[in-house]
Amino acid sequence: MAQEKAPDEEIAELRREVEDLRRRLAIVEHMDHALEEALLMKWPMSRTMKHILPEALELLHAEAIFVRVLDEGPEIVDFESPDDADFARLDLDAACEQIRIQNTWHHHVQAERTHYFGYRLDDTDMYLGSVVSSAHGPLDEHDRRARAGALRAWGEQLDNYMAAIFDARRKHTAMRLLSDALRVSILDVGID
Repeated sequence: MAQEKAPDEEIAELRREVEDLRRRLAIVEHMDHALEEALLMKWPMSRTMKHILPEALELLHAEAIFVRVLDEGPEIVDFESPDDADFARLDLDAACEQIRIQNTWHHHVQAERTHYFGYRLDDTDMYLGSVVSSAHGPLDEHDRRARAGALRAWGEQLDNYMAAIFDARRKHTAMRLLSDALRVSILDVGID
């Protein structure tokens, strides 16, 4: 049987949840503005990442962040912040594969008191990449949920941005193919 909480405990818990929701909303608003600027300025993915990753550390209360995405190429590219981020003890390939499969991910390295959180970037069913953030120190269950929720909010904004890039690429490719098809000589002469 679940133990009932005192009213003061319930109120304190609700206040923490409201603060978490406010934090997520602030993350969404910040990312929306930053990524809208990137789209308007037509920045390449590398410039966009240089712009948003340092800010992500503060927004997510993270020690480091790693992003593996498909760029405009589309080629798989890795970005991290800070530049000297220490993910050496984490197998990032395995972590990204695990994230790709199960959507979200949490890994705790007890000896280092480090928590890693992961989120899958996707557009409906198309995998676009993975995000991994790290936090040091003891984290209770609420803190782990709050950090995972903040990463999810941040990642959702990033995958919307990436989906816009991929949609633009698909439209450009379709227009190029259509243009090439209209240049075929049979269309110039007509069918007899």
